[in-house]
Amino acid sequence: SLPAFLHNFMGSRQQVQVADVEAALEPLVQRAVWEFVGQLSIEDLVQEGIARRMADQVDTSLQAAFSRYGLNFVDIQIVEARHEKFDELQQKTGEAWLIRRGIEQQAALDEVYSEQERMRLYQQEREHELRVLAAQVETDALRKRLSARLDRIDVQNQIRETLNSEKLARLESREQLKNELLELDRKRLLRKEELDELVEGFKQRKEDRGTAREAVVAIASLQRGRELEELREEIDHASRLKAVEHEIALAKTCATRDNEAWQRELEREAAEAEHRRTERRKKLEEQWQLVGERNEHRRLEDWQDVVHQQRVQQTENELEVARAETARRVALLERETSRQSSDDQMDRMARLQELNAARDRQLAELAERRADGESTRELRKLEIMGGMNAKALIATANVDNAALLASVEQQEAKSAADTDRQQLYERLTEAERAKADAIAATFREAMQFQQQTVDQVIQSGRNGNPGSGAAAPPPPAVETRWWVSEGGQPTGPFSLAELQSQAASGRLTSSTWLCAAGENAWRTAAEAVPQVLQHTPPPPFSAGQPAG
Repeated sequence: SLPAFLHNFMGSRQQVQVADVEAALEPLVQRAVWEFVGQLSIEDLVQEGIARRMADQVDTSLQAAFSRYGLNFVDIQIVEARHEKFDELQQKTGEAWLIRRGIEQQAALDEVYSEQERMRLYQQEREHELRVLAAQVETDALRKRLSARLDRIDVQNQIRETLNSEKLARLESREQLKNELLELDRKRLLRKEELDELVEGFKQRKEDRGTAREAVVAIASLQRGRELEELREEIDHASRLKAVEHEIALAKTCATRDNEAWQRELEREAAEAEHRRTERRKKLEEQWQLVGERNEHRRLEDWQDVVHQQRVQQTENELEVARAETARRVALLERETSRQSSDDQMDRMARLQELNAARDRQLAELAERRADGESTRELRKLEIMGGMNAKALIATANVDNAALLASVEQQEAKSAADTDRQQLYERLTEAERAKADAIAATFREAMQFQQQTVDQVIQSGRNGNPGSGAAAPPPPAVETRWWVSEGGQPTGPFSLAELQSQAASGRLTSSTWLCAAGENAWRTAAEAVPQVLQHTPPPPFSAGQPAG
């Protein structure tokens, strides 16, 4: 699964290359393939359906290791099994079958030859597998041990070929055979006990050279088989430990609690595998020693039984250990998966709470920013509206605010009109007072003039001047003066002559408001002074009017 891959494989790494994944998983796959191949011969590997069997066993072997890293084994695409002598063996087997059909004796000889050749090829195949397995092991100390064992096997092969040749017929004594064996083993790779077994077998059967040859060759073959089994076991053990060490190194790449528990489990498996190997070798040495102590005529049969029992026991032990390790790994993986599921659920809940808290903070910050923005816009709007006139405010406001502003504007206009009217009335009052004063002054002047006239008449009568009794001239008439409204402000007062002059200049029209001095009513000029407008010149001629 993806959480297991991210948690146990990637860890704190941001990315993983495909090459890194291949390098990490290739040793595990190789180990599983080698375990399967090591159980079969070349004949079994070329049979039909072997790829499916290999894929199933590899999948079973890798299931526990791959599952904890969130990986799945899919399939094996290509399997190539070859041996340089296998085709030749098949051809010779067919030839032997054809010859056996014609000649019984020749067929029997060919069958024996083919069987010996098959056994030789089988041994070569096993040696080749061991060499390939040895190439997979990178430990220098192990390489040295494997190299020494391979050299021992080469010496044993030379001894076996020598014993199968005509050289054995020329040997007459134990000393000659021992010298021949020491000549072949110049590096002294074989143990003294092994050489003594060969010499002893030759000594007891030297009278019958055929029986002696068979006995010595059988002993050499058993020794070589024993060496091959021990070498194979050592290589398998080293390969298994290497795979475990690789898994430990892979678990160390991510320092998590689950990986640490898995690392301890792998270290325990490695220690148990080492202990089982030590006990198995100790038991095997005891069996070989017991066989060596038995009488001579049963030694070969006992050796063969020991080899067979060793193989059966080794296979059973490996299967039992593999089943136990698989069960233990599966149980550990299930516990780890359950714990990870619980931890993941808690992590999801904590993460969800963090996301909800972050969302609440963001919403609060967004609301605060929105409120700040609205306040800033309102302040800016008020600042701009402060420099606008009433008409602009009404035009830019909404319906309710426009109605409110219009009513305020109407109230202000009404107040201004009332103020103007009051000021006009005050000015008119002052004009009336001035007019009354002027009339009073005129009346006093008239009275004084009349009194002077009367006095003159009386004086003339007294002096006897009848001609001077003519009537006195009437007092001058008082002229009405007018107030004119210009731009809402009263101006004047003006006489009729002055109004005539304003009408001639166009300042006074029929719609101009006038108020007579001493009155409180305003009238248009057409109503108040029509005689003045009669002398108003016509408007100027325009190009669009028809001629007189």
